Amino acid sequence: MELPGTQKRFDVAVVGGGPGGATTARRLAQEGLKVILFEKEKLPRQKICAGGIIPAVLRALPHQAERTIEKQCTRAEIHILDQNLHFHISRNVPIVSMTMRSRFDHALVDAAEEAGAYVVSECKVLDFRENGDRLDVHTVRGIFSTRFLVGADGALSIVARKLGFAGPGYLVPALEAEVQVDADMFRRFESAARFDFAVVSKGYGWVFPKKDHLSIGVGQMRKGKNHLDNGFARYLRHLGIEESLASSKKGFVIPTMPRRDAFARGRFLLVGDAAGLADPVTGEGVSAAIESGELAAAALARGRLQPDPVKGYYEGALRRRILNDLRWSRFVSQLAYDHPKIKRLLFQRCGQQMCETMTDIIFGRQTYRSVFSNPLTYLRMVLPMQRRKPNP
Repeated sequence: MELPGTQKRFDVAVVGGGPGGATTARRLAQEGLKVILFEKEKLPRQKICAGGIIPAVLRALPHQAERTIEKQCTRAEIHILDQNLHFHISRNVPIVSMTMRSRFDHALVDAAEEAGAYVVSECKVLDFRENGDRLDVHTVRGIFSTRFLVGADGALSIVARKLGFAGPGYLVPALEAEVQVDADMFRRFESAARFDFAVVSKGYGWVFPKKDHLSIGVGQMRKGKNHLDNGFARYLRHLGIEESLASSKKGFVIPTMPRRDAFARGRFLLVGDAAGLADPVTGEGVSAAIESGELAAAALARGRLQPDPVKGYYEGALRRRILNDLRWSRFVSQLAYDHPKIKRLLFQRCGQQMCETMTDIIFGRQTYRSVFSNPLTYLRMVLPMQRRKPNP
């Protein structure tokens, strides 16, 4: 797409059309800034992701994305298979809302375009160079000039790599397929989001019911040797799905640790997975991508596109809104995946309480920090153990 030279000058260029990039572009356009969004794939693009939208995300969605929700689950099932423990959570409102990420992400890009952002799909960014107080962005569709560039191009961000940001953060593997089953089998799984622990080493499996099929996957939340193909096959057998029509399994990585040095440098910002903001307990990253996109847009507008004020506003807001809680989430992740004896004991003694608490966290009613920095949390965990001790 060739544009006249005068139309190739922008206030902000955003690389990546996922939730973080699309949100950044939409919010900046609403602030009256001239924004261009580059997406290397043809839209709508395929995106490998479970497609479970938690309540904190649902509340912040533009109406275009709300329309992509296929099913809302007010129930969740949690199974600890190596302990034969089973927990059930119910709420009056959806715990997880199901969507296909290709449609969801495309809707967010459409919302950005309707707000006034200029969207260029099938446009890979090749390089960028500083040119005075502007940046020249070299793409397969020509050179564009911008005052700021936002890297929202995922866990393996090319923007971050070219700029020399430390990282990427701690990357963990996952594998997923869209699985067609018969009507009887679909009815077994259609009413609840399901999570199964101990189907793979130091990770979990999930079944997310969509409109007419199941999204099934396994994720290993720690690095190391993995046999996710074998684990996925075992998981299907455990679910009783012996025969299915599944699309090709797709692997992906999840960044469960923030970048170590910074999230802003000069006229560059990183958001979402490019910044390493996924939850290290669950691997969920859409909520942090959208929130960091909101924060990036606010910082760029408030800082009037001046590098030092923008960096100060953005990284300060990230610490308050996301990073402080991620530290506590990593602590919980260590308990869940690195200390099996502790996990086993906690689920035996207060598993239902832990599942209810995690549900409150994904609703945004509590945070990892508010729960696990509170001494009363540990007292409540210990009390059930004490009550079960036999009298001397």
